[in-house]
Amino acid sequence: MDIGFEAFASPAFYLCAIYMILAGMAVERVSAVLRKNHAERQSSDVWEEQTVRA
Repeated sequence: MDIGFEAFASPAFYLCAIYMILAGMAVERVSAVLRKNHAERQSSDVWEEQTVRA
């Protein structure tokens, strides 16, 4: 009876899994950097608005 687990014996399966993990980590890192830059930009905009009003 063939259940279909022969895919786990293929090196391509593991290369694809590693690629997907690395791609996910890269996306998370880029989104974290963009969030940080966006938050810094917003806080500097608030600071500039407060100094202009004063």
